[in-house]
Amino acid sequence: IIDINTATREDLEALPGIGEVLAARIITYRERTGGFSDLSQLKKTYGISDSVFAVISQYLTAAPAAIPKLDLNTATVTELQMRTGIPDAVARSIVLYRKQYGPFLSVAGLKKIVFLTDSLYLQVARHVKVN
Repeated sequence: IIDINTATREDLEALPGIGEVLAARIITYRERTGGFSDLSQLKKTYGISDSVFAVISQYLTAAPAAIPKLDLNTATVTELQMRTGIPDAVARSIVLYRKQYGPFLSVAGLKKIVFLTDSLYLQVARHVKVN
């Protein structure tokens, strides 16, 4: 079993269906997003088909504890999108809210954004912190 958040290029290339190019893409995606919070995020890597994911997922694990949380008051729209998987419009709204009303005092402050559903709140909350 390989931890997708710490796997080297060589570790990834040893998986069935993963060559040099896909291994590099996985590592690039991991670095851009700060890591994988769960294995299903791996499917967002360009070139990972459902069939390849089905084959390699049995050899992988994702240790989310190794992923540092984003600072809600400094995270960019892109960082919020990539790390949490929320839609662009929601990420933009969070950043805009922060600009208009000042920094968040707690993660629970996200609940003040009217259209942020409970499920979206939970999706964001597990990836962010307030310093």
